[in-house]
Amino acid sequence: MNKAAFEVKVHGKFIVAGEHSVLRGSPALVFPFFGKALKLKFEPSQRPLEVRSPQDDQGQLVTSGLLEKALAQVEHRKEELNGVLYLDNSIPVGAGLGASAALCVSISQFLIWKGWLNPEQIHEFARDLENIFHGESSGVDVAVAVSEKPLMFERGGRRESFEPKWKPAWALSYCGSRGMTADAISMVKSFIEADPARGVETDKKMSDAVLLASRALSESQDEGFSKLASAIENASQCFATWGLTEGALGSKLADLKARGAVAAKPTGSGAGGFILSLWRDRVPRDPELLKI
Repeated sequence: MNKAAFEVKVHGKFIVAGEHSVLRGSPALVFPFFGKALKLKFEPSQRPLEVRSPQDDQGQLVTSGLLEKALAQVEHRKEELNGVLYLDNSIPVGAGLGASAALCVSISQFLIWKGWLNPEQIHEFARDLENIFHGESSGVDVAVAVSEKPLMFERGGRRESFEPKWKPAWALSYCGSRGMTADAISMVKSFIEADPARGVETDKKMSDAVLLASRALSESQDEGFSKLASAIENASQCFATWGLTEGALGSKLADLKARGAVAAKPTGSGAGGFILSLWRDRVPRDPELLKI
């Protein structure tokens, strides 16, 4: 039995392009976001397990419930754990920055530390846990949370490290309302069922945006900037086609453009949450804009 304390830190993420279509086999280009993180710490003791979080009671309840489900998968019970499990999370929930994946990965890492999960199983195990939140997880958020490197990702296939040749002036900003991933996935599925041909066309457009973005970041900044801007705009148009840029999100996209952003798109599921924006030379000084 492990006597020492366990601690892990898992960062957030942002997707450059590939959301939703990644569920149907298209690629996605995803980056870690080191500005936000989830920390999980376990301190063994002689007392029954207690989950604590300085943020809110909801975080404690979610973590406790997810841990029970994870333990059941590895045929163990919460009663076998004595100590305190601390959750400290700065990744906004329901905002497209990978909070649920970070929690699933951190719990998976905890089970590996306990010797109850094979390290080689972490991707599939954490993805299965994330299905509890999203209904259907592609595994892209889990993959980048585990690797903490930019990735070209395909569901059930490649998880290749991606090294950009230049650093864009881009930022993340919150639109003011949350977006629930399960609801957004359901909206896209309904769109495809209503118009299958247009659904295939939109997936193809998103896939092309991923390839264009990866090409842009593989070239010099002078050669790649306009391509990256086009890729982000094309991806944003896919969100609009799916009906996921209404309300506060659409207003924030327009506001960023009016303030000088060259391109902007939702990052994550859409219908709320965070926006990825690209700027010409540098990101303006603004507390609403989180530099990447």
